[in-house]
Amino acid sequence: MSFYDAYNAKLSVTDADPRTYSINNTKRVIQAGIKDSPSYMEVTFNNSLLSVGVQIVDDSKTKELKLLSTLDSNYTSGNYVHWNNETWLTLIVDDMASIYKRGTIKRCISSLKWCDSLGAIKDVYFTEAEYISHNLGLNDGRVITLSDERRSIVVQKNIDTLRIHKQQRFIFEEGRCWRVTGINSLTENLITFELEETLLNESKDNVALRIADYFIHDYSIHISNGNNVNLKPNDTLQLELVIKDHGTITSLPLTYLSSDDSIITVNETGLITAISNGIANIRVSLTNSPDVVDTLDVVVSDAVHSGWTLDISGSDFCKITQVQKFIGTVKNNGVTDTTKLIRWTLYDDSGVQPTTLGVIVSQSGHEVSIRANKKYTGYVKIKGVCYEGTNFTVEDLATFTIEDLSELTVDQLHDAGFISEEVAEYSVEELSVHTIDELFSLGLTTEQLASFTVEDLAMYTVGELANERVLVSAMKRVQIKSLI
Repeated sequence: MSFYDAYNAKLSVTDADPRTYSINNTKRVIQAGIKDSPSYMEVTFNNSLLSVGVQIVDDSKTKELKLLSTLDSNYTSGNYVHWNNETWLTLIVDDMASIYKRGTIKRCISSLKWCDSLGAIKDVYFTEAEYISHNLGLNDGRVITLSDERRSIVVQKNIDTLRIHKQQRFIFEEGRCWRVTGINSLTENLITFELEETLLNESKDNVALRIADYFIHDYSIHISNGNNVNLKPNDTLQLELVIKDHGTITSLPLTYLSSDDSIITVNETGLITAISNGIANIRVSLTNSPDVVDTLDVVVSDAVHSGWTLDISGSDFCKITQVQKFIGTVKNNGVTDTTKLIRWTLYDDSGVQPTTLGVIVSQSGHEVSIRANKKYTGYVKIKGVCYEGTNFTVEDLATFTIEDLSELTVDQLHDAGFISEEVAEYSVEELSVHTIDELFSLGLTTEQLASFTVEDLAMYTVGELANERVLVSAMKRVQIKSLI
């Protein structure tokens, strides 16, 4: 081998220039020195499970601090160092001539715990701050000691800690409660919080878990298009959903899934497309709480039948003496229809008997308002009945005389919800025994009336036997609560 060939061979396994060669050689020497040092430790950074060899020695100036040396190029301030069954926070990192890094670390004394907006429990370690923030009104160089009612702490800056806000409360230090009064996020990779002690709230704070304002989410999903729809191939339908937490409407990420993509598909926005004839369903769940789910059954066929649904929206609560409004949405195969009428009634929690806990104060079109009583709490049920008018109105029928009734044909009465066979057995006098308003007040449906005998009907006053054709009905349960 010639000298030239030997030189090229050496270059192929060494660094291209003297400086790079010197840096890499120094790194090898330092790495060997760290590993052979009595201060050599195996640690992990942040959430990594990979051990890293470092050197940790005492800080000569401050006994609470230690100095960490490592060749890990990703080591920065804000890194958590897990070592010897303890967690330390990196406050400062010096880049030593791009050869190795030396950081100042301080042992974490506790952690902040809280529930985020999705109900997940967050937990981040903190250590005491080494300096006092300017928002305390102090000049640089002043040495002070915070009172027992105040704390200054430092945490890693990350997506969770950046969401911590003023007035947020935490529990640490033997069950004491603290409120954030100041935030300094100007330091790279670190956030300093100023806190002052505040009172615990037994009804909201969980001392055992160390979480202030702790609550368990009660999520629900409701597909307001109905329980089932009928579509033709190539039809589309946009899902409409209501997500609640403890009865309050909220917005959360959703996951959509079709049981059979060859029949129906659904995209990430909830748009359903009918592909071919068959039966399938769409499953909608909370992305972060997959057990919270609702489903919609879909029938795809060339001949589409009506599929009426009534959805009653509004608060699940109404405080005593106050008025609450509710809105009914009528849909046919998931598509809103504003032409149909809704009649409203109010019942006790059984859904059958009248209630004394509230009254309907107004109803117009698809809207109804109820007022809660002045004293008692409990539950009521609002019932909406969606119907389709026939060739005569309820008001007209309420004024009919016996002679008027006798002029109605069997077909007309059948269109209003009668069964022809039963109508043929009724005398004019029997049909005129009852009044419309009384049956309306009972909330009876056409289906219920159709099963009554003449003797059953004699117990009421009827006119609503000629009730309009009922398409669908629904109930909503509402809690009457105290003002407190």
